[in-house]
Amino acid sequence: FDHRVHENPYAIIGGGSITERRTDVSDGVNEFGLMAQKLTFKNGARLVDERHPDKVQLAAFELIFYLLGHFKSVADVAAHLNQIELMSDVNADVPFGYSEQHFVLSDPTGRCVVIEP
Repeated sequence: FDHRVHENPYAIIGGGSITERRTDVSDGVNEFGLMAQKLTFKNGARLVDERHPDKVQLAAFELIFYLLGHFKSVADVAAHLNQIELMSDVNADVPFGYSEQHFVLSDPTGRCVVIEP
């Protein structure tokens, strides 16, 4: 979304879809046991319209793929969550609609969290 290339340092296995224009992982686990699931429902999600170069800006459908590829645990995600913004498609290269989603994460420590934008 933010015109940057992100290379995932961690291996992921999961379900979802890959097309020419997008990778959409709905649920999965990485090599450290961090597990994530994307859930869709009308919850009044607040997404960002404007680009901010100091943030990692992602479409909501990209979040699971990014988190599993970059973080080892729920604590690791929590420590870096303020660096990530979920974007509307107002300034997207490829329009994707308004994604009303929330996310569930858990790890081998037993910690489980819900992220609601």
